[in-house]
Amino acid sequence: MVNLEGGSGEYDLSVFTSITVEGIRREVADHFVNTGEVNGAEFYAINNPERVKLWGVEDEELYLAGLKAYRDSLAFKAEVDKYLKQLTRILNNLKRHIHTPELLKIDAARKAYKKGNMELLDYLGLLIKSSKEPGIELEQFANLRLLARVKGMEGGIDFKKADRKRNELMDELKKSLSRNEMIELLAMCASFEAKRIPQKEFYDFLLGKMKELDLDIGPYKAFSAYVEYVSAYAKVDRSRLSDELDVLDTEIRKTLYRNDTQRQLDALSRKVETMAGIFSVSLTRRQYRDYLENKASFRVGDLVEFIEKEAPKYRIDAGPDAGIARLDGYLEDMTEFYEYSFRRDNAFLRNLRFSRERGGRGNRRACNGRVPRGEPVRSA
Repeated sequence: MVNLEGGSGEYDLSVFTSITVEGIRREVADHFVNTGEVNGAEFYAINNPERVKLWGVEDEELYLAGLKAYRDSLAFKAEVDKYLKQLTRILNNLKRHIHTPELLKIDAARKAYKKGNMELLDYLGLLIKSSKEPGIELEQFANLRLLARVKGMEGGIDFKKADRKRNELMDELKKSLSRNEMIELLAMCASFEAKRIPQKEFYDFLLGKMKELDLDIGPYKAFSAYVEYVSAYAKVDRSRLSDELDVLDTEIRKTLYRNDTQRQLDALSRKVETMAGIFSVSLTRRQYRDYLENKASFRVGDLVEFIEKEAPKYRIDAGPDAGIARLDGYLEDMTEFYEYSFRRDNAFLRNLRFSRERGGRGNRRACNGRVPRGEPVRSA
């Protein structure tokens, strides 16, 4: 049973599966994949009808309401993008005049990391270094501490040697394994190379076989050290890591502020960042909840008031457009989309099926496609 977003109820693929010549059926299905009307799961089911059954987990009414809210938001997307770019540019210009070099350094690192121009471990290293002088305790940041430990382990690992020793171990195992164990090893290798199983599971399997055969660990210490490194990294809760990074960044900034203006400028800059996330449908559930709890503080008028007060002091003559106040209304419109999005999440849980049992027929075509849901599946 394959549960699919973007579909409702039981899928009827008979228009494809009634084509009895397998090669022709595949070509027809491939055509509709290329036109965007058939997705990957559907393509597989069309060509393997005896192996899977598709079930759409959408609530059709919620789907269509969410789709309408999303489509409506596209009407003001270009205008919103223009206003957000103006605000970001002006606030960044003000930071160059108002922030200290230390604040600018932290701010630049965070932006680089968010844009993908700085590696996670490099960003973490900067934050940890910046937290030492003000004496910020890292006990509350369990995942950051674990990740810091991983970073510390890197210096003692020869990655090329570890890779070489892994291959040598596999060659040694092949000499000693039974036929069935050999088949198991090859299946694990295929799953690992296809990224169907994590590194840790594959490497634990290799070391387990090594212990079963009582092989000496000595020649493979470089590989064993790498497995320990991978195991430590696997323990990091990636879903909480991003939150911990944000909290540590905020705690460091608190120690660097020299006046209320710097503090207010950072707060407004974060609000613009959150607004950009709302309009780009990239907020997590936690971020959206934080927005709702502090909704009143997101008035565009507060941003404009701050800019009009501070910009003239530094001869910054680039005020936002007069129509920028419309952002308040557009934010309200986007909250409707998010509410439908989270209600759809609940519908998914209600509608999930775990077996090929037959159920009521649904109208799959009513939910053809995918509506962005406001909770990205992405790593920290």
